[in-house]
Amino acid sequence: MKTEKSRTVNVLRNMTAGMFVKGITLVLSFVSKTIFIKLLGIQYTGVSSLFTDILTVLSLAELGISSAITYALYKPVAEQDGRQIARLMNFYKTAYRVVALAVLFFGLALVPFLDRLVTDVPDIKESITLVYMLYLMKSACSYLFIYKSAILNAKQKKYEISKIEGSMAVVKLLTECLVLWLFRQFLVYLLADILLTVLQNILISKRAEREYDSRAGGDGGKLGKQEKLAILADVKALAMYQISGVCLSGTDSIVISSMLGTGLVGLLSSYKIILQSVTSLLQQFFNAANAGVGNLAAEGEREKQYRLFQGLNFAVFWVSTFCSTALYVLLNPFVELWLGRDYLLGEPVVLALVSDFYITNMIRCVALFRTSNGLFVQGRYRPVIMTVINVALSVLLAYRHGIFGVLIATVIARAVTQVWYDPWLIYREIFRKNVGEYYKNYIGYFLTAVIGILLIQAAARMATGMAGNPCLLFLLKAVLCLAVPNGLIVLFWHRTEQFGECVRRIGKIAGMVKGRGRRNGR
Repeated sequence: MKTEKSRTVNVLRNMTAGMFVKGITLVLSFVSKTIFIKLLGIQYTGVSSLFTDILTVLSLAELGISSAITYALYKPVAEQDGRQIARLMNFYKTAYRVVALAVLFFGLALVPFLDRLVTDVPDIKESITLVYMLYLMKSACSYLFIYKSAILNAKQKKYEISKIEGSMAVVKLLTECLVLWLFRQFLVYLLADILLTVLQNILISKRAEREYDSRAGGDGGKLGKQEKLAILADVKALAMYQISGVCLSGTDSIVISSMLGTGLVGLLSSYKIILQSVTSLLQQFFNAANAGVGNLAAEGEREKQYRLFQGLNFAVFWVSTFCSTALYVLLNPFVELWLGRDYLLGEPVVLALVSDFYITNMIRCVALFRTSNGLFVQGRYRPVIMTVINVALSVLLAYRHGIFGVLIATVIARAVTQVWYDPWLIYREIFRKNVGEYYKNYIGYFLTAVIGILLIQAAARMATGMAGNPCLLFLLKAVLCLAVPNGLIVLFWHRTEQFGECVRRIGKIAGMVKGRGRRNGR
């Protein structure tokens, strides 16, 4: 079994590499998005965002297989059981080939309905069907190469994947911008994107092969019947979580495009790229910690898991509150400076987007412990209920409240299901403790975020007359967003147990970084 120190080292490596790469990708994506909009226009952005979300819905064919296999790999990786690893990887390869065919089949079945999904896009010169087929090809091909990365995730070597993703992000930006500048053709841009995505997946696959030599475990053979049934049981339960996540993230654009117009999807995509970039940056921390929590769960250490959860969850609250405050206050001013007033959406839309961002990120620590402990079957009907509520409310509210109604439906669906149920589940099944403390803290965390936003808004309104320059006013608001929420968190929570646990673990990681720096200095 891995020691706590080795787990922390791997988490640190994965987190550092992941955040560094995502930081680079964040900057590059803004550059690429700006060039894309300026050279091709917002209508192409809307089509691109819509087809990406449609294929996100088609990814339901994956049904959570990757999570189930990664969880199944924890034990044989810890015990260095080469034959069992080989069996699992053989099963994974076969499963993903089936997934690729399923995505292709269901994707082709949607072609006759494209004219109903894509509306009000008069400036698109290329065939909508051909554009969609290229997006479909990119999605289906990715499943044929990427399955081997599971071994890197199970071994806590996500940082190896991050290295490749970071390098390819630079190559993609340079290539795609060059293609847009030279040809100004959407189809040529898509072909370049497909080739580079396939190349990235092949490179990750090759790196995974070096990490795990399939010959070390022999042919491995096939999994036994009972082993397959156990994995399939987890997959069936995970499918419901997968369906929920995909419907929440993918159906909004489809509803907006079909009912309100694809042009609005283009406007919304400018906001989404910012939110998704920040979310992806934060997600690197959880990707880094996933295998470590999984190994701790395999050891059956409930109290250690609970202490770790206390520290991690408070860190999640801290970061989510800071990011949500900054996004709510700065999102519209940033888009105005970035693209211009013509690309702005109303403040209610920003409120809905940031509310969903806050809820989504606040629940990530809970989701991490649920998944790492293999709680796939328990609570499998919760995602179904959340999905039904979301889709029904999205259609209903779209008629009366437009884009705001579609977005706020997602927030309501999460609030009445996921926010309270998933914490109750992990407290009952993993920690064996009363969940009341979590709910109490959650309310306190939420009120802290709201107070911070109100204070910043009040201060910004007082300073608006003093700062007539939009750039200066943006910088002033940014300083307030940095100081106010962090100051409130320290003021309100510095005496709590979870604050102490969070600071203790941060100090431990900082000490390890300092120690590694001294050794490298020698």
